[in-house]
Amino acid sequence: MFVDYYSKYLSIDAGISFNNCLICKSPNRDIPLNQRFSYKIIITEYYGWRVVSVSPSIADDTISNICTNMKDRDFNEVLQSMQLLNSGYRISKMYRMTRNSDIILENKRGKLEAEYLSDYSKYVISVSGL
Repeated sequence: MFVDYYSKYLSIDAGISFNNCLICKSPNRDIPLNQRFSYKIIITEYYGWRVVSVSPSIADDTISNICTNMKDRDFNEVLQSMQLLNSGYRISKMYRMTRNSDIILENKRGKLEAEYLSDYSKYVISVSGL
């Protein structure tokens, strides 16, 4: 469930391999989270790939500068690289915390189950066993 969501969020399917990175131009980078924060560039590790998910509005030369020699570098080195510092974007380091398995929650009325609605990019919690 989460893997599908995160893959879509980063636009992995549209990724192009460049300089040992997977560059994914994603319209999601232009959608503010909580109607406030917009993350134009996300750099992450995803199943062994160094993924750079970027807004389609970012110029190709900026993307190639950021991706230069990034694959084998530690994330802290990447965050301090001149290519990223010179991009003009504010840099933040965030942690993605997930579980390795689906969560089954229970309450007094029955079992709670999470269902992912891919058309809406949302989870819906329902109660079963009533």
